[in-house]
Amino acid sequence: MWMKIKTKLSDIKGLPHSTAFFNSLEDNSDVYGKEQYKWNVLLKSFKKHGYDPTRFKKGWIKVTPLGLWEHNDTNTIKKFLLREGHHRVAICKYLYGDDYVIEVHVIEVQLATHRYG
Repeated sequence: MWMKIKTKLSDIKGLPHSTAFFNSLEDNSDVYGKEQYKWNVLLKSFKKHGYDPTRFKKGWIKVTPLGLWEHNDTNTIKKFLLREGHHRVAICKYLYGDDYVIEVHVIEVQLATHRYG
């Protein structure tokens, strides 16, 4: 189950192993095997179409609530943990900055299966 919400990019946090995605694209060392990720292809697409998650089957950035008890005055979630869409978040931050507001899917996660120490 999921719900669609709008949030600032600055309210989306990554896990420690994904922090490179939140730095500049020039500093990114995203390599799978021996192949460097093709940032220029994604960047070109975002410059032409923007962040449009409806263009692709798996186009939505997916997040989970960060700190289940962290709510603001209107009882809405303030911070999120990034689950899917690291490259899309990096491009959005690069092009639009931390204050840019995007729509994401908030998904449920079985907390017992995810242990971060």
